[in-house]
Amino acid sequence: MMRRVAIALLLFVFGTPLFGQYAETLSVIAESSTITLDEAVWLVGSAAGSLGPTIGPSEAIEALAGLEIPLPSSERAMERPVGNARFAWLLLQVEEVGAGFWYGVLPSRLTAFSFLRREGVFPQSARSTQPITGAAAIDAVRAYLNRAAAEAENR
Repeated sequence: MMRRVAIALLLFVFGTPLFGQYAETLSVIAESSTITLDEAVWLVGSAAGSLGPTIGPSEAIEALAGLEIPLPSSERAMERPVGNARFAWLLLQVEEVGAGFWYGVLPSRLTAFSFLRREGVFPQSARSTQPITGAAAIDAVRAYLNRAAAEAENR
């Protein structure tokens, strides 16, 4: 009994600031008109549970290096806005879901985006090269994880 109280107290003392940091980062991303690659990787990695609560967007790419996701490393590529196609590709890299025939034959950003747009993760009006907004990225992650949960339930 005493151990449970101690664990609950530790979670309350240390968990509250960590959640606050996470919520603050999420709020900044949600209000952004475009997101950078490190923000996109952080958002997808955090939603998939691949990143710890103390990892911020600036450390996200390095923290996910073990997943062997090929990401550009140039400074210029990190600062450019992330497009819908790259974001769709990141979603399929971190969380495994049946991605359809064409993505299996030719895995690329374009086939990832086409598949996820067809599945309703992205709006039909979205274009592959269009930079994704923070709010749209959060909506896409939510829709994708809902789809992944439904697919896992049907197995």
